[in-house]
Amino acid sequence: MQRLSRLLGYRVDVRSQSGQGSMFAVEVPMVEEQVAGRPHPPLMLASDHSGRGLAVVIEDEAVILEGIRMLLEEWGYEVIAASGAAEAVTSISKKRRCPDLILSDYQLQDEKTGLDAVRQIRAFCNTHVPGLILTGDTDGA
Repeated sequence: MQRLSRLLGYRVDVRSQSGQGSMFAVEVPMVEEQVAGRPHPPLMLASDHSGRGLAVVIEDEAVILEGIRMLLEEWGYEVIAASGAAEAVTSISKKRRCPDLILSDYQLQDEKTGLDAVRQIRAFCNTHVPGLILTGDTDGA
């Protein structure tokens, strides 16, 4: 848990009971929804009125990216699938719609991280978009 806590930069707690399972909790700070006085980028729409959420998935492994995209589409999301933050921002700009959710692998190409990608998308959209960082890396941080 200490390694995961250091990697994320947040407090991580775990509670386990034999035969009952485990509960993991990650404490993250609350942030403002939008910087006061600054609107969304020009021509960005709040919603496409289709009722479908827009999810951005960032993953540099094509097979994993496709699998997550397919799963989210089955759950009813419209999906922007990208191998990096710049590609995701370009697609968001073309859709003229900020995403409802960002899922990103932690370790991306060119020594970039999923945290960098989430920050870049939030800055572009000028709003807090919920982000989820995924990783399969079990090496020490």
